Amino acid sequence: MILLQLANINASKNKWTAAKNYYNDAKKLKVTEKSLKEQLTQFSKVFANKSAATQASAIGRDGFNMINRGSKRRRPKMR
Repeated sequence: MILLQLANINASKNKWTAAKNYYNDAKKLKVTEKSLKEQLTQFSKVFANKSAATQASAIGRDGFNMINRGSKRRRPKMR
């Protein structure tokens, strides 16, 4: 469970190689609990859609400024 949490933290920070290492370590273990098995399958889907996740985080990081960039004229300094 801790390995999955560490993999998730690294994936959210765009450290995909570290996340993949933790995920592979978690996959090697014998998992009997259904919820953990589901989390492993969901995390494998995240790795399949890795590029979509990075694009979504980039759009969220830019936020509202990306839409309004360059829309207003800057006023000149008053002398």
